[in-house]
Amino acid sequence: MLEELIACPNADHGTLGRDGDSYRCTNCGTTFPILNGIPVLLPTGTNPNG
Repeated sequence: MLEELIACPNADHGTLGRDGDSYRCTNCGTTFPILNGIPVLLPTGTNPNG
């Protein structure tokens, strides 16, 4: 499963667990949305629009 392959992009690199329509880091608690079936795993503070 995807959860076994991905990790939090923040400094702690915790494992991610599915939380409804997102993934949540088990270490820092950051949530990452799933858009059109694709997890958006951008580190905290990253601006996806440039």
